[in-house]
Amino acid sequence: MKKNYILSITIVLLFSLSSIGQTLNGLCETSLPFCTGITYNYPAGVNTGSGQTGPSYACLGSEPNPAWYYLQIDQPGEISIEIHTVPQHDVDFICWGPFNSQTGPCTAQLTGSGSTHHVAGAGGGYPSGNVIDCSYDASWQEWCYIPNAQPGEYYIFLITNYSNQPCNIIFNQINTGQVGAGITSCGPAATVSGNFYFDSNNNGTKDVTEPGLYGGLAYAPTCGFYTQSDTAGNYNAYICATPDTIWSFYNHSYTIITPQYYELTGSTSTADFGVTFTQNVIDVSTILTECIPARPGFDYNVFATISNVGTDSSCGTLTISFDTIFDYISANPPADVITGNTLTWNNVCLPVFSTNNYTISLFLDSTTALLTPYVLSANFVTNSLDSSIVNNSDTISNIVVGSFDPNDKQVTPSGEITNIAAANEQELEYTIRFQNTGTYQATNITILDTLSSWLQVPSLTLLSSSHPCTYNISGHGKVQFIFNNINLPDANTNESGSHGFVKFKVKCKPSLANGGNVYNTANIYFDYNLPIVTNTTLTFTKVITTNIPSIKKQVTKSISVQPNPAIDIVTVNFDYAGKEALNIEIINNLGKTVQKQLVLNNQKTVNLNVSNLSAGTYTVRISGKNYSVNEMLIKQ
Repeated sequence: MKKNYILSITIVLLFSLSSIGQTLNGLCETSLPFCTGITYNYPAGVNTGSGQTGPSYACLGSEPNPAWYYLQIDQPGEISIEIHTVPQHDVDFICWGPFNSQTGPCTAQLTGSGSTHHVAGAGGGYPSGNVIDCSYDASWQEWCYIPNAQPGEYYIFLITNYSNQPCNIIFNQINTGQVGAGITSCGPAATVSGNFYFDSNNNGTKDVTEPGLYGGLAYAPTCGFYTQSDTAGNYNAYICATPDTIWSFYNHSYTIITPQYYELTGSTSTADFGVTFTQNVIDVSTILTECIPARPGFDYNVFATISNVGTDSSCGTLTISFDTIFDYISANPPADVITGNTLTWNNVCLPVFSTNNYTISLFLDSTTALLTPYVLSANFVTNSLDSSIVNNSDTISNIVVGSFDPNDKQVTPSGEITNIAAANEQELEYTIRFQNTGTYQATNITILDTLSSWLQVPSLTLLSSSHPCTYNISGHGKVQFIFNNINLPDANTNESGSHGFVKFKVKCKPSLANGGNVYNTANIYFDYNLPIVTNTTLTFTKVITTNIPSIKKQVTKSISVQPNPAIDIVTVNFDYAGKEALNIEIINNLGKTVQKQLVLNNQKTVNLNVSNLSAGTYTVRISGKNYSVNEMLIKQ
């Protein structure tokens, strides 16, 4: 759904001026902002002229139908941008930087080392001068790479429709949310505020007696920013360009939001969203969590969270069974019946949207061998027919451990998932565990977690926590879990009570089915101390097909790469008698260009330094408008 509404917004913005005359952003001075987290999709200009006089266009032999963008860096790191067309037509690009302003570099500062307007390759390659990256090959798909971007820097980015054929050009930052990725900053073009409210009479208007709702999400596509409503249902957001839309999300299975979005054209707007609920739905979920893994000679605490996620009150029976390697200590609240290693609570009643928490304290004998497997299970059976029994049960399956890091992060499933599971929006369940290893109790604890761009932010659901917890979503999927007045004792005073956790789930995007890595790291803040950084989790899918683009105007010639396998320097020999400059690229098995340079039209031999590449298999590609050759390279 997100992809669809982003496409419609951008078309409204650019279509009216893209097919004849100069495009809206056809000059460097009128460039549009490029925002991390947004997929841009615009109808390419046709017969709109060439790039303005002044800049060095480096590898570009021509710049037909130009569209200009600028990047303002907010957080440091690498920026990887993928560009392609639908249908498949030839597209090219160039990127300059870094600069200290948006329009100041236009046009005298857009330089390549010695190159001049319309002279491809005169500078002898790139990066050179202010040219960061550039491509003039005949592909319908391109990749732009900006290494080590720093906060406050500006980059100028130009895309051209070389084919001069009607098509849509689509591009976005493909490494958003990954380790080491940079983030661009997009300033506000307009503000919007409003209220998420319970529309009890379903009339589409907020009446005086209708309460606001906490946790609604307003989403501004031009910025890619989320803003969450407070306890009164109020939110304040901004958009980065007009016109735009503001979209609404309320993460509950049995709700309808009216309207789903508003069109925004002015500098200030008000947008209220009414939420109605499907009535009389019975649905109870059960979540089982271990605060720390079982260790010989220590207490072992397990938390069960029973939540009414339906729209009607519900009663039933809860049972929790634990492995026979444990000795039972106590339960809070106490169980009604204890039979062997099974605890039972009868007549458990849950009002609408309420949650009951149960703590089970066990002990593991010091003689228990490490790596001993154990299993615990919980199940809730409702007295009335439950609309979804899939979420009524939960299980812990683990092994006995010795020493461990008390501040960590876990994900289920971890490692590789199938491409089919990703296409079906696989839910990832994250658990962040923490312990106060200081010398005094922690009054407040905050956990900061930035979600990967492969995840659907509005689908985030808080499943369970060891202590009362609230959360807030903002920006590009930044989530804060807040434990105010937790007063968590230190481990020296109360070891078993010094632990805590938060558990949540979130769906992956279907596009992960094409291959991608979902990284996640959390920062844990104890009062005003510096953050404790957890380990980084990874869930991934493998690339189904190669991302190396096909070449429309392909003429296959001979190529050799020696030595192969290689350690440091390789010599590339190829046979081409044309008069154009060429690109030579080294592409990894994920389709990412890891090394690139320009080949002048009189060269047939190129030496490449591959000593900094990781061991693995790569593709060496030499390409131009009328030429393309590939050869495999093995790096030792």
